[in-house]
Amino acid sequence: MMRDLNSVTAAHDAVAAPNFDRLIAESRKAAPTAVQKPEKLPAKVYAVMALTTVLTFAALDACYELFFVRQIVA
Repeated sequence: MMRDLNSVTAAHDAVAAPNFDRLIAESRKAAPTAVQKPEKLPAKVYAVMALTTVLTFAALDACYELFFVRQIVA
């Protein structure tokens, strides 16, 4: 079924011109006014991160030594 293009109302022919001043004002309202400083992490968090790093390195090093340096099957 074909549409008759001549029967389209004039409202559809109007170009939608946005109100840029209103859009800019709304975007400025939505923007945060001050940057919040992040909270400092406690020393326990850094200790856990360091311990995890050391244990991961030790596990990877041990697996490398076990599987690639020593010959398991002669």
